[in-house]
Amino acid sequence: MSRQYPTMDAEDLGESGDEECRCVMKLEVLEKDDNKLRFTLEGSSNNFLNTIRRVSVSEVPVMAIEEVAFTKNSSVLYNEIIAHRLGLVPLRTDLKTYKLPNECKCGGKGCNACSLKLSLNAKGPKVVTAGELKSKDPKVVPAIEGLPITKLNENQEIKFNATANLGVGKDHSKFVPCLFVFNNYPELKVIGKGAKKCIDVCPKRILEMKGDKVIITNPSKCDLCKACVEACPNDLELRNIDGKYIGYIESWGHLEPKEILLESVKVLNKKLKEFVKALK
Repeated sequence: MSRQYPTMDAEDLGESGDEECRCVMKLEVLEKDDNKLRFTLEGSSNNFLNTIRRVSVSEVPVMAIEEVAFTKNSSVLYNEIIAHRLGLVPLRTDLKTYKLPNECKCGGKGCNACSLKLSLNAKGPKVVTAGELKSKDPKVVPAIEGLPITKLNENQEIKFNATANLGVGKDHSKFVPCLFVFNNYPELKVIGKGAKKCIDVCPKRILEMKGDKVIITNPSKCDLCKACVEACPNDLELRNIDGKYIGYIESWGHLEPKEILLESVKVLNKKLKEFVKALK
């Protein structure tokens, strides 16, 4: 699947002028499922994609447990340890319903628009998992139900109420929604006649001879180890294609990778508009 996206010009950012700063980026999805997205981006720059990566990791809001009030805990773990584990349980996030506490009309005191109540009541013997958390909102539930919280033996019990809210990764790691990495798009150039013998050296087995050229059959799997170039230093040259990149997003379950990518663009767009407004 391939799409072309025009970048924003000056008028889109609230600035008028005779000159336009418009270019076209081409995005192609290579692999996609509920938690993973691999894509190529052409017509961009290292700085731009790194900005999107940093915003995705540190400024896209997601839901996590912030406070826990224990009624009973006779397990072997202290309340603080269990609360820490609960904070790291990824919760499916509904950005249309909830607001960040500092953007809510209640001033962050905790209302239905910026916070959510959860509870758990379990008795042993059993392994208590995240899937046993009862949420007031059926759309906001643990993304990984089998995630263990604690183990209860016979006659042991745990009971608590918890409050979750939106937050961003730059404030706490429990609000980091994903892993996001990217690298340059690789290209092999044949500069000698002995390049064919380098194919078997590749640990990923992604090199193939096509005519008199050595091609990379799956560039997204190339980790630029340069084993092929080291085996044939006078026959091959590994280089990057300028302005073309391979990106990979792995979500922890709060949001789908596509949502994270789109939300990061919205956050960046908002910052750019505020920047232009401040210049006026």
